[in-house]
Parts: sequence; C-alpha cells; structure tokens
Amino acid sequence: MDHLRLRWGSREVLLVQPQASSFGKVVGFGNLIRNVAETLDVARQFDLTVALVRPSAPLNKALFDIDVDGARVLPSRGPEAALRTVLWAVSAPFRRGAPAAWFARQGACLLTAVGSVVVRRARRWPKPRRQAAKALLAPHMTRAAATRAQYARRVSEDWRALVREAAKRQRKASRRNGPGREVVRLRSDIERRTERTASLLGLDPSTRIVTLHVRESGYRSTHGFRERSFDDTRNARIEDYALAVDLLVSRGYTVVRIGDPSMTPFARKGMIDLATSPFRDDWVEFWCLQRSDFFIASDSGPFYWAELFGFPRLAVNLVQFGAGAAGARDRFVPKLVVDRGTGRRLAIREMLSDDFLRTGRDPGRYTPVDNSPEDLRDAVEDMLGVLRGDEPWSEGQRCYHERMSAVVQGEHWRAWHGDWSIIVRPEWHGRISRRFSDRYY
Repeated sequence: MDHLRLRWGSREVLLVQPQASSFGKVVGFGNLIRNVAETLDVARQFDLTVALVRPSAPLNKALFDIDVDGARVLPSRGPEAALRTVLWAVSAPFRRGAPAAWFARQGACLLTAVGSVVVRRARRWPKPRRQAAKALLAPHMTRAAATRAQYARRVSEDWRALVREAAKRQRKASRRNGPGREVVRLRSDIERRTERTASLLGLDPSTRIVTLHVRESGYRSTHGFRERSFDDTRNARIEDYALAVDLLVSRGYTVVRIGDPSMTPFARKGMIDLATSPFRDDWVEFWCLQRSDFFIASDSGPFYWAELFGFPRLAVNLVQFGAGAAGARDRFVPKLVVDRGTGRRLAIREMLSDDFLRTGRDPGRYTPVDNSPEDLRDAVEDMLGVLRGDEPWSEGQRCYHERMSAVVQGEHWRAWHGDWSIIVRPEWHGRISRRFSDRYY
C-alpha cells in the first residue's frame, strides 16, 4: 500500500489511501479492512496522526469515519480533507523518491490499457492481421507488465518494512505491559446518529451481540469484482445456520447477520437480518461489529473485521485450513470434501496428506461439502466454552495440531502454491474446533 509521511501543522501525519493496492487498483473488501488495521497499528507505534484519503466510491464508508485509542485519526471529509486529497494526488510521483520510476509505471499502465482495447477489437479482425497485431504488441505488453510490477514491489516493500517494525515494537510493548488492543469506534457525532438507528432495530449498547456473515456471490458482481470459478466453493447457505442461531438466542444473545442487500433474506427469532434490512448502512454494521462478543465468519472479506476489532472469530465453512484464524481464542471449521472418483467423504487426516494439499481445490477430483447445521451448532457451543475459558484440549485437536505443525515446519509445502493446491502458511496455523475435529479427524 502506498503511503506518505509529512508534517501537517505541528503533527507528523501518515497519509494513506487504503482502498488502493500497490498496483494502484481497487482492493477487495478484506484487504481494505486489513490496510486500515495495519495503518492504525503503524500510527500507534510511531506516534503518527492518521489521514485516510477517502475515495470517490468507498467500499465501506464507515471505515473512513473512525476514531481509535492510541492514535489520532483526522476527519476524511471537509475542507482540510479535500486539501489532503489534492496533496495525495500531486505528490504521487515523489512518494517513493523515484519520480522516473513512477512516470515509467504510468506509461506502462497507459500502454496496457491501449493494448487491451486493441486485443478486444482484434477478435473481429482476419486471422493474419490479428496474429500480426499480437506479435507486435506482445514484447511491449511484457515490458509494461514488468515495469508495473517493479514499481508495485517498491511500494509494497516500503509499506511491509514499516508494518514489520510496528509489529516488532508492539511485541516489545506487550511484553512490558501485557497484551491489549486499543478500541476502534466511530467518530462521536456519527456514533450518536448510528445509535439512534440501531435503536430502531431493537439494539442498544447493553445488547449482547454475536455477528454472523455467510458468504454469497452477489457482492462481487454488484461491486464489479470478478467472481472466479473457485469462489463459489466459499459460499454457504444461511438456512444451515438456524440451529446455531437458536443456540445463541437461548444463551441470551442477539445474532446480527451482516452483509449486503443481494443476500438471501433470513428470518429467525432473536436474529436481526441487517444485510437485507431497510435500516442497513455501513455505520450500523460497524456499530454492531464493534460490540460483538465474537464473530461467526465466512471465507470472505468480512473475515478480516477481527483484525480491526480484535474480537474472537469462529471461522466456518473454510476451504483453507485455519486461514487467518490463529488468535488464541479463534477457532475454525473447514469444509470436508467428497472424492469424485470414489464418492467417499475424506476424513480430516486424509485432507492433511501431501496429495490432497497439492490438489484439494481441483473440482475434477473433489467436491466441497458445506458444514452441516449440527456441526455449526456444535462449533458455536465450543466457541462459547472458549469464551468461558473452559475448553479442554481434545484428542482430535491434538492430532490435527501435530500433523499441521509437521506441514508448516517442513520445506516442501512452499512448492504447493499451484492452481489447485490448498494454501498453507505458518501464520495461519490456528486451532480447529473441538467437536468437529473429534468427529471427523
């Protein structure tokens, strides 16, 4: 992510546009949340004031209207914010101290755009003319791609170095003062307005909330993102969560389902379907998340709300083992798969084999199976035990942990990042939910 540190009056300001990637393109929703969370962490550790450059069409408006303990966040609207946006645009060639590289990148972007138009129109040309155009364009397009990637690496490396140093300082502070995370909240005027809207839904600051997100495909098409062939394996049915919702309601919780209006409506006693509610907006969703005891997450962008709020996460229907759910109180439940050749459902220990980890996303070999309503209910029961601090370490969890430890400590997993491989990273080494592992390991 690109960034700029500058003096603004008496303050040193960290100016960022979190909705843009190192290539300058719009990022997905999950990366937007992560970029904001990393920015706040950097600001706390380096004692910087944060200024978020508000894009013309924010993927989430509430993220640009926040306050946080431990750092000052400047308003993203108003005359000063507009001036900072102009400064951000004007400073673009000089932010990384390499204006020539920036202009080369812009030229490469222009060439790529022109080349894409030519390629689209060439589909209607006679074959000899089409082949000649491709042969002429190919080396220039290759060089343009390399130029863009080179500048993107510079942007990314500068930011990652800052994030790593902030994490190092945070670890030292945690050893001195104990673990803790500063509270992220809406700006006070927006908080008051949002609280009034929440009251129309029957919510107030004393309500015990668990937030729920179940991935569907409508969001990406609505916002112009490409839905890849692999993405639909991350979807699940909201109806399968009924038993889990009933359990939480019986324990005194209100379940708030978040998402977007394209989702399947779902009504259940004790549950508020905020995703399809006429009262839904980004600020009300943020308000509910901020007050959640824990979050039932999908394999989707909102999964990363926990990075911002620091609440425990129960990640269910995952197609990657424990992806990101590595906090001490995080738990996850993966999707099992059916071998298309034999029609047999694989046990977890078989899914941790070298062969499956290399080919587990191949739709020709395996069909993912959504978590059952009973498995989802039991995972929630286990999560409530985690929050009480009385979850025992089970045999299934121990077996999973030992096998996954062997996977991430070895070197051979690094070669598994092919088209159909299950991505395994050491930082994703979380704890599987107890009853699920005992039942299916």
